[in-house]
Amino acid sequence: MLIFTITVYSYGCEYMKRIWRCFLFECKMAFKNFFRYFGLSLSAMMSVTVTLVLISIFLIITANLGNVTYHMEDEIIIRATIDQVLEKTQIDTLKNKIKLLENVKDIQYFTGAEELAEYKKSMLPYLIGAFLVFAISTIVSVIMQFTNELFPTT
Repeated sequence: MLIFTITVYSYGCEYMKRIWRCFLFECKMAFKNFFRYFGLSLSAMMSVTVTLVLISIFLIITANLGNVTYHMEDEIIIRATIDQVLEKTQIDTLKNKIKLLENVKDIQYFTGAEELAEYKKSMLPYLIGAFLVFAISTIVSVIMQFTNELFPTT
């Protein structure tokens, strides 16, 4: 009859306890030193934060520029004026010549009055935006004058 003896060393559990104690000690020292050298810790956190913010801003700008150029390649509108002395047949032949060019999808002919109406319609959001900026800046300047009168600095 054969008997095998298996020897199990009991230091495995003690070794794990020692590793756990070392880990807890290092965590305790890390927190202690974090508050001891708070200025250095704060400056390190701020530098990492600023770096991450700058990298994210550059990534967002790059993505937006790529998107804008992609859409610009997709649609470009060219406005050309034609001499007013041209007849209807000459205008039609000119439209057909332009339509034969490659990468031309559509040609639209507008009279002067139609073009002016389209221009006014397209400029309306810009005029509203300019009016809102002027109104808001006026309101802010009035509020600033009012607060300076109530709470003078000198």
